[in-house]
Amino acid sequence: MNKNLPVDQFNAFIQCGQPYIAGETNKPLSNFSFGIKDIFDVAGFPTAFGSPDWLNTHPVATQTAPAVLDLVQQGATLVGKTHTDELTYSILGINAHYGTPTNPNYPNRIPGGSSSGSAVSVAGKLVDFAIGSDTGGSVRTPASFCGIYGMRPTHGRISLKNARPLAKSFDTLGWFARDPEILFEVGKTLLKEEHKSNTQAIEVIAPKQAWEIVPDGLRRLALKRVQEIFIRNNVVNKDDSLYYWLFDTKVDKIKLTEYKNVSSLDSTKVIE
Repeated sequence: MNKNLPVDQFNAFIQCGQPYIAGETNKPLSNFSFGIKDIFDVAGFPTAFGSPDWLNTHPVATQTAPAVLDLVQQGATLVGKTHTDELTYSILGINAHYGTPTNPNYPNRIPGGSSSGSAVSVAGKLVDFAIGSDTGGSVRTPASFCGIYGMRPTHGRISLKNARPLAKSFDTLGWFARDPEILFEVGKTLLKEEHKSNTQAIEVIAPKQAWEIVPDGLRRLALKRVQEIFIRNNVVNKDDSLYYWLFDTKVDKIKLTEYKNVSSLDSTKVIE
């Protein structure tokens, strides 16, 4: 029994083999606690995968998932594992064997799944953030249902080693937080590198037909903002040639523009 487990009035945490790993001190995440969806291995503890049959037919884990180790090494303290839909096969958050976690913000509604316990543990203020997985919406759905932030990064961006799969070509590690600053800090640890502002994009495609169905005022405002973003974010090196869509908000057509130097509009050449 994990004596450090928060008082769980929402049934967010599993009760079989609760791990506790104290985070390292004087690290970026040292003041934060977190839970992990019960698909991630922690050495010395079982992974139930939301299923009593799975629990009874699989050995105790001998390795800890790298993503969990990364968070602990950056100071976050693991306080337990959270409920999931059985074998993660649902987005409702319902588990017939272990009970459905209670949505803290909307108790009469389902929490969403399959990362139900992780979302509920965050929404219920039991932990600062939590780790889940997203195959077809299993982070995004419970985040929206519980009224918190949820992040699903690019597929394959974060290791899912020592985690139970649902569909490997879609499974993606994601995380939850109530505070966007915490969401950001956790992301820096899991993603392991800063966003590169000097992105070498090839083109951005915006089908003309899609914009034609948008009301004129809204279209002009949206295209103006897109234009400002491209110009503000110097997306090419000084000597690079980059093609992308530039939207002329003064006329109702889209021009493909070549920028020799994105910082100078005088150097543009319109390709008809």
